[in-house]
Amino acid sequence: MKRAWAAMLVTLAVVLPLKIYAAFNFTGPSVNYYTDGGKMAALATVLAVVGAVAAMALAYRSAGRRQAHSVRSPLSAVFAVLSGLFIAGQSLVNFVGEQSTTAANILFVVFSFLAAIPFFAVAYDFGSGETTLRSHPLLSLLPSIWGCFCLIFLFIDYAAEVDRIENVYHTFTVLFLLLFLFAQAKLLSGMDMKNGKWVFAFGFAAVIFAVTDSATNIVLLVSGHRTLGSFPQSLYVTNLVLAVYIAAYMAAAERCRKSATHPATNMIAGSEAPGAVKRPPATSAVSVHDEAEDPVPAEDALSSEDENTAPAEKDVPLECLDFLLHTYPSAAKFIENGKNSVQDASNIKS
Repeated sequence: MKRAWAAMLVTLAVVLPLKIYAAFNFTGPSVNYYTDGGKMAALATVLAVVGAVAAMALAYRSAGRRQAHSVRSPLSAVFAVLSGLFIAGQSLVNFVGEQSTTAANILFVVFSFLAAIPFFAVAYDFGSGETTLRSHPLLSLLPSIWGCFCLIFLFIDYAAEVDRIENVYHTFTVLFLLLFLFAQAKLLSGMDMKNGKWVFAFGFAAVIFAVTDSATNIVLLVSGHRTLGSFPQSLYVTNLVLAVYIAAYMAAAERCRKSATHPATNMIAGSEAPGAVKRPPATSAVSVHDEAEDPVPAEDALSSEDENTAPAEKDVPLECLDFLLHTYPSAAKFIENGKNSVQDASNIKS
């Protein structure tokens, strides 16, 4: 999994400066398309696709058939709450700013508010270690429906935009966010608890496209330039928050999986980390339960063992008894099994 993280970070380090350079050098303050024909933006898109495919392949191979584990992460919980707030807030802001209200816009706002509910439930689960969505699996699908609406509105706005390259980049962003949300919904709701590898594969690609797309346009907004493509301005901030949430969730899920798979690595200076499996202490050959159920006198037990024990095996316990007879610091003594056992026992009692 470390290679997948490295591939994602390298792709971000290459593509993000390239997109920012193209946005500032081949567009003007009032121009939302590239003056060089989009060559630099196309190069950045190709590099982003190559990096995303490489990160997905590495994550898919290293993840294997990963089962769902309970994830506890305060950072993931915080960004889950922020994701829900931004999803609901940006749709409301865009709806208020619309000049004409349509049924599709109203439906989009409704599903945006509904999509925020699973994020709040997941935030509670990340903070408490519970699994709320397994009791309400249909709730986990609401963010995916919201992503489908975003994709539909993006296709509708294609015809009104000049710069098709940025719209293609927006499509990759929304598509991988949608795929991640759907894979995570299946995992957290218990629909498919053994294929967590798709969460990591789609998650790395979603982070690459969401960060490079959103960060570039946020920098343009701060500097007074127009944004590129047909995305609403508030949606760039929402996608950036979602990208941070995805990265925090994947890091926490990987850490919790390692803790559940290798509990011995959590032992620090003789203490057990939370969630580590406690092993019972080593016991003798005869358990306490067996001694309670079989109240046989000590003399009979020793004699029966002596009769059924090979000569080579007798020497070891006799040597141990001889050692304990001379070193045990107490008034109680150990009795050798033999002819003088009864006499020795009467001497000890007296």
